[in-house]
Amino acid sequence: MLHAGGMKLGKEGFKTASYYGLGFNSDRILFLIDKSESMIRYGKWSGLLEELTGFLSSSADTLHFNIVEFSDQVDLWEDGLQPLDQRSQKDAMRFLQRTNPYGPTNLSHAIKIAFEDTDADSVVLLSDGRANRGDAQEPDEILSELRQLNRYTRLSVYTVYLSGGPMIPYEARHGCTGDCPAPSEVDFEAWKRSKRDWLPTTKHGEMLARMASENGGECTIGFGKPWHASPP
Repeated sequence: MLHAGGMKLGKEGFKTASYYGLGFNSDRILFLIDKSESMIRYGKWSGLLEELTGFLSSSADTLHFNIVEFSDQVDLWEDGLQPLDQRSQKDAMRFLQRTNPYGPTNLSHAIKIAFEDTDADSVVLLSDGRANRGDAQEPDEILSELRQLNRYTRLSVYTVYLSGGPMIPYEARHGCTGDCPAPSEVDFEAWKRSKRDWLPTTKHGEMLARMASENGGECTIGFGKPWHASPP
């Protein structure tokens, strides 16, 4: 799913835009976004920007939000939640687009910073790979750290495991002398189904699922935009 589609009703009846298929019971949301080097590959970063733009464009003006991006460093867009309007939406997207994803992944530090934003009541974490920097790097360590941080604040935690988008074969774009598929013939939906079956079985996928289930949220799998293969 590359575009935020429509509106969803949360469990308490709160109406919210859809973000990678997730609906939220909140209008006070902190987005925690992985901006490590691996995010630039396979259509992940461009897909993320497109999805967030769609979510903000579709959300009601009651939404208040903030963004924390992380690699080996952690950067906050604003000091606290901001009301959604045209200015804040454009400013938030400029913040994310000012640099390309780069560096390793310090999820532990990012989670600590996120829980300092006490105005939010929901955290949405989007990540594509394992942590390789910080005080906690193994899944069990990160889960334990999150339990301690959320012991009293009780924020809802939603997670998105971001996979790269489907590859369009080089021949499908440039033509070939043999029997090559056109881009429209590439079965993206079948490819996505296979990823949905495989990704939750990875250590990182299992960790993101547990982060959500243990903290009143939901986990989903997101996909980057289709990308073109390099010449053979």
